[in-house]
Amino acid sequence: MVKGERKKARKFTSSNVPSKFERVGFVGLGNMGSRMASNLIKAGYSVAVHDINPTAVKTFSDSGIPTKESPWEVAETSDIVITMLPSSSHVSDVYTGPNGLLHRGNLLRPWLFIDSSTIDPQTSRRISAMVSKCALKEKKVSSLIMVYIDFWETPVMLDAPVSGGVLSAEAAKLTFMV
Repeated sequence: MVKGERKKARKFTSSNVPSKFERVGFVGLGNMGSRMASNLIKAGYSVAVHDINPTAVKTFSDSGIPTKESPWEVAETSDIVITMLPSSSHVSDVYTGPNGLLHRGNLLRPWLFIDSSTIDPQTSRRISAMVSKCALKEKKVSSLIMVYIDFWETPVMLDAPVSGGVLSAEAAKLTFMV
């Protein structure tokens, strides 16, 4: 890059969404997560949701959005799973609990897990290591410019907390720190 030249930010819109982004699972429909999931739906993504709060789930089911009984069920229908949870213990439970995203062993459908919760780095590292030891049910051919490998053979987890608060989440203006 030439000095003074700015890097252009890449944006995905519903018209240029790669096929691997078609089915998004979202776990955690609190103040932030509900707005994030709603914005994905508005952008044209096929989203399935889960939360332990039946009221939060009902809001989505009343709108015709697929709701799942557990994080595992979300994973089974998703290419990507995004989690937005209140604490490290919640993230651990959603990933490794009895019906967690990883509870059935090391053969997974989602190729990408994005945790947007603000949690301690040790929990993120531990869960990321567990995800990276898994295998994908199907190999995914990469067509993304930002990924320079031919095939995904193992799922990936990104630690991607957000900044901006509820108003930014509502306006789809969050900043992700990946």
